[in-house]
Amino acid sequence: EVPTLTVLMNDTAAEVEARTGVPQARWSEARVQRLHDDFWQRFAGFAAWADHIQAFVLEHGYVETYYGRRRYWPLITKELVESIKKEATNHPVQGTAADILNRAMVHVHRYLQETEFGRLVLTVHDELTAEVLCGSEQEVAREGLRLLKSVPEQDGFDVPFEVDVKVGHSWGALEKLDL
Repeated sequence: EVPTLTVLMNDTAAEVEARTGVPQARWSEARVQRLHDDFWQRFAGFAAWADHIQAFVLEHGYVETYYGRRRYWPLITKELVESIKKEATNHPVQGTAADILNRAMVHVHRYLQETEFGRLVLTVHDELTAEVLCGSEQEVAREGLRLLKSVPEQDGFDVPFEVDVKVGHSWGALEKLDL
């Protein structure tokens, strides 16, 4: 994950060290450059997309998620260009993931209200947390999984959308549930 993030964010060796805690000696500029070069050659289509997004943000001052939610950069200066290009490349990906979760959350909330099995209590980044009645965990997990996966399918995504379900009596006691 770190090398991919390093490439996507166009990090220097010092930035990789800060992100990972691994000493910079292990992340020479040459090694980081090799990661960049290998990634962009292997994923040329993604590279073309990233180039397009970066040019678009510099021309228009914003980028959009798949669902049309925009992030604006009202002030683009020479000093900010590299940072803005990184953020603009990240926003459509991370923002679309957040949009998918928000759309799915509406469906899961409705399901829990209609069945009276429980309630949503928290979202953290890309996770939904629900309190459910004892004995209904399996049924809620199965339906929640179906609802979460249905959003990208209904919206035309043709990439796998992985969802993990964990169950436990407390946050610290969560265990992955295989459905």
